[in-house]
Amino acid sequence: MEEPLLHNPSSSTTTTTDDMEETSSLSSLSSTTTIVIRLSTIIAVAAISLWANYEASKGFQISIVKAAAGSHAGHRFNLMFVSNGRAARIVHHAGQLVERALYPNNLYPRKPVDRVTLRMASHNLTTTVSVTSGVGPADFIIDLSPSLMSMPDTNAALASAVQRGMARVWLWDGGGTAPEPLLEAMVDYLAMIAGFASPTQVITNEVSQETDGTCWSGEFLRHCEGRRQGFIARLNGAMRGRWSEVMVDAALGSPVRRMCAGYRSSTGQFRESSDATLESVELRQVM
Repeated sequence: MEEPLLHNPSSSTTTTTDDMEETSSLSSLSSTTTIVIRLSTIIAVAAISLWANYEASKGFQISIVKAAAGSHAGHRFNLMFVSNGRAARIVHHAGQLVERALYPNNLYPRKPVDRVTLRMASHNLTTTVSVTSGVGPADFIIDLSPSLMSMPDTNAALASAVQRGMARVWLWDGGGTAPEPLLEAMVDYLAMIAGFASPTQVITNEVSQETDGTCWSGEFLRHCEGRRQGFIARLNGAMRGRWSEVMVDAALGSPVRRMCAGYRSSTGQFRESSDATLESVELRQVM
C-alpha cells in the first residue's frame, strides 16, 4: 500500500526563501541602479551649470592684436602689455567694472558683447582711445593712440584709455541717436568711479551747459547718481530704445534741467573726490 505523500515544510520554506532573496536582490539592484542614474544626472546637471557659469563669467572673447614692428610705441606696447598678457587682463577687469555699474542685476538687460579686440592704432588719434564696430553687431574694436606709450605713467594712461573704451563698448546709445555730450559724460563718470580722475575738480571748469538747458559732465552725473541711486543704470537701460529727452527725467525722477541749474548755482565749491575706490585698486593690481 502506497504511503500518502507528505508535505515537506522545509522544502517549501527553502524555495520561498530563495524566491524572496532573489526578489530582494533584484529590488536592491534596481534601487542601486536608480540611485546611480540619479547621481549621474545630478553630477551632469551640476557640471553643465558650472560650465555655463564659467562661460558667463568670461563674458566675451578678448583679442589682443600685436602692434606692427618698426615703431617705438608699438615695440613698447608689445613688450609691456601684449607679451605678458597684461592687456587682456586690463580689458577683462575694465569690462567687469563697467558691467557692475551699468548692469547691477538681471533687471537690466545687457548689451550684446561677444568680442572685444584691442589694438594699437597706426597713427596718433585726436583722443587716447577710439571704439568702432567690428564684423558683427556684438563685435567691437578698441584702438589705442600710440601717444599713450610716451606718457609719464604708461601703465595708468593705458588702463585709463581702456577703461573709457570699455565704457563705450557697454553703453547703449539709443541706436546712435543719443547726444554725444551725454555719452561722453557717461564715459567720464564710469572712468571716474574706476579711479581715473583728479582728486578735486572745480565745478565751473567741468560743467558744460547745452543750449537745451542741460549740462553734461562726469561730475554732474555723479551728483545725479548720488541724489538718486541707480540713475546711471536706469538711464543706460532706457537708451536701448531710440533716444528721447524724457529718458533722463524718468531715470532721475525729476527734471534734469532743474538739477542742472541747482548744480551750476554751486559754482566755486569743491567736491572731494572718492575716486580711490576698491575698483581702482583692483584695476591697478592687474596692471
